[in-house]
Amino acid sequence: MSSIDLRTKPYVEMTSEQVKEALANTDAILVSVSQLVQHGPHLPINTDLLEVTETARRIVALVNREKLRLVQGPLVPFGHSPYHRDFPGYVSLEPETLARVVRDVGVSLASQGFRRQVYLNLGGAQGPLETGTYWVREATGIRLHVLNWFEVVAGVECRTAARGEYDGHGGERETACVLAIAPDLVAMDRRFAYESPVHKASRQLPFVRFGMATNMTDRHRALSIWSIKDITPHGHYGDPTIATAEEGGQILDTAAQVFAEFIETQVLSEGIVAVVR
Repeated sequence: MSSIDLRTKPYVEMTSEQVKEALANTDAILVSVSQLVQHGPHLPINTDLLEVTETARRIVALVNREKLRLVQGPLVPFGHSPYHRDFPGYVSLEPETLARVVRDVGVSLASQGFRRQVYLNLGGAQGPLETGTYWVREATGIRLHVLNWFEVVAGVECRTAARGEYDGHGGERETACVLAIAPDLVAMDRRFAYESPVHKASRQLPFVRFGMATNMTDRHRALSIWSIKDITPHGHYGDPTIATAEEGGQILDTAAQVFAEFIETQVLSEGIVAVVR
């Protein structure tokens, strides 16, 4: 048996023997899915990878406070990201390719004994991810849960939103997170605020009050917007100039706490699944 504490050791850093030991304690694993795309002139193209990996690390630390219950699994680093094709600095998979990658990752993990799998998505494209996990379910019959990072983080208060502006790609929240994780990667002198006229106009859409109040992607598609360049000539929007590392740490902590609570109540126990069944 390994003398290493596996509670916070990521799957990709374990030896084969340590994976076997981890499986003797839990069959639950957290897989991250992200994208490699530009985030404006001030943030690195691996922004989403940094955010989802750090969130996963914090989730695992919370869940495994007393014993190993959840393994921090591998990262799928590429998503379906044609939205960013007009800016240098992206790698995009076709939807079918991403779905097959997710399927193969999930089946590989299931074949080893990870029968409860949680997928944390940050920009990887929800549709192909759901298709891929559906295929895993069909092939293995295991339990799978798909979570969306932005659904939580978009609800965390920030000063940009408080003044009635839209905070989004490369804006205050994302800049704050990178400042908390890897401050040396933020080009501080290249930060500037940009509020897109598209977002101003989208607030007037007649169906916003019926469910599109926070989902900006739905608004973009309704307006026939298929490239981020149609929204911003800079690659980002929001106000990164007011972001701080302290704020980023609070955002990451909030997201980790929400997801950890979900995993503890709905993945590591039967939760609502038992009621549905």
